[in-house]
Amino acid sequence: MLLLSRNKLKACLYAAAKGDLRQYLNGVHIELAAEGDLHYVATDGRRLFAGRVPGDKVACVPKMNGLSLIIPRDTVEKAVKGRSPVDVIELSALPDGRYTLGEHVFCGLPGKFPDWRRILPQTAGKEEAVAQFNHEYVSDGQKALALWRGRKNDPAYLRMYGEDTAYMACSDAVYLVMPLTKRGYEPVASVPTFAPVYTTPAPEVTDPTWAQAVV
Repeated sequence: MLLLSRNKLKACLYAAAKGDLRQYLNGVHIELAAEGDLHYVATDGRRLFAGRVPGDKVACVPKMNGLSLIIPRDTVEKAVKGRSPVDVIELSALPDGRYTLGEHVFCGLPGKFPDWRRILPQTAGKEEAVAQFNHEYVSDGQKALALWRGRKNDPAYLRMYGEDTAYMACSDAVYLVMPLTKRGYEPVASVPTFAPVYTTPAPEVTDPTWAQAVV
């Protein structure tokens, strides 16, 4: 028996794949390390969410240490659906190799979950985003981290990792976003098409009223 957090599972759903041919991506990966730390991980190949619960805060029976299980997305969605005064959901193993999440019986998804640790940021990233990203994914990252921390109004800032990968993080969870490919967006002009064309240098605007700071 292992007690999982309803909100932490919800956070993972923002990054879990839907209907991907790679079945192992269509769920939430639960990993209980030998030392006792519990990891919640999900990715669709374009974004990734990973969170850690330290071993001293994990409630489980010792024989589940070393567990590596991919819970199907639809099972997680059913288990966390609706409101509950209790944040925990019980994960248990059945004698026939299946599992239960709350009252829902399921089989773990086949396949090996990707090596998510190798892409996690190792150093603090730059605050400037130089690549283009799907804004919906960025918004989902804010929501996922808010659920994980249990604090709705805490901001999560987008930082760059490497040349083109962005991430948002708190002390025990991280959400990564891959950049858009050229097929994912249409390049736009650097100035709006309705901007006037000047045959002489454009008039200099040194202090536009719409850019003044509010005191």
